[in-house]
Amino acid sequence: MPQSTLANWLARKQSQVAQSTTESESLAQTQNEQLESTRRSEREEAPKSSRPLLGLAKPIHAQFRSRLPANVTIELCQERYLPGYRKMNALLLQIPYREEFYKETMEDEVIASVTRLALWHERSSTAASPTATEAKLVAAIRCRVLASPPEDPYEKAPVLYISTLTTLGPFREHAIASHLLAEVTRLAIELYNVKAVSGHVWEANEDGLEWYKRRGFRVVAHEPEYYRRLAPKTAALVIRRDVGPTDLLTA
Repeated sequence: MPQSTLANWLARKQSQVAQSTTESESLAQTQNEQLESTRRSEREEAPKSSRPLLGLAKPIHAQFRSRLPANVTIELCQERYLPGYRKMNALLLQIPYREEFYKETMEDEVIASVTRLALWHERSSTAASPTATEAKLVAAIRCRVLASPPEDPYEKAPVLYISTLTTLGPFREHAIASHLLAEVTRLAIELYNVKAVSGHVWEANEDGLEWYKRRGFRVVAHEPEYYRRLAPKTAALVIRRDVGPTDLLTA
């Protein structure tokens, strides 16, 4: 091939390659512009509720809040529930409670006002009415109101003291105990102006201690001979100060 012909052929190939590259770059730029335009349109059309709100963080425990199941009711302790209440305490608590405990629960006005039971309602398979339900006692909290915090008897500030708090195993995933604690705390604040909640937890009950810690309680003392019939005998005294009812709704 003559030298001039070869030079002309190379020039044409270079021109074709340059033109192809330019077209590819132009096409890529056009595609990128279209993609960005689509994304911008989607952002503009998205509802405001789906956009991130800068500077408006959720409460620290918001993700742990859970509703009480619709078929659960929180009620006063009544005579008809006492057999189930005794049975549940005997099954779940490490120490037995005498009959005086239940008599006091019913007759002491202050204790009765801060004691609540949780009932699980299911449709009855034997009742004539299709809307009739059977109620099962699944959880309970029984409290007292102390004139001073247990760790500081000289401090004159009313405290809600948790005597017992129990939930049957199959129902513990529904946060019923949290709602019971929140309810009696609300009542104690309204009725007795309490500023703190406290209780004793068996040292070996690690799950129980963690449950209280997740709700802002802290261990303030260890009492070595608190549980005389258990081993170990030590109880941890836990307390939550400056408390409001919604602070305790943690799963």
